[in-house]
Amino acid sequence: LIDGYTGERAALEEQLRQKEELQLSLEQELQVTGSRLHELEQERLQMLEERELVSRQQEAMREEAGPRELCTYHLKGRGGEKNQ
Repeated sequence: LIDGYTGERAALEEQLRQKEELQLSLEQELQVTGSRLHELEQERLQMLEERELVSRQQEAMREEAGPRELCTYHLKGRGGEKNQ
């Protein structure tokens, strides 16, 4: 009878150990994923800032452009590549 309990206890302890290892692994994965999410959010914000800057620069160039430049600008598809 005691041998049965000992075997059952050993099996339960092994299950507990495996669950603890899994929990630790999941916690570590969550930390890595959280860090990556933070990095991606920072990159997204950087890209938004850069897009706003480019937009402001394009608007400033349009405001400074004369009729000839504006015509060329519109013909090239609103700021597409220019011939050099």
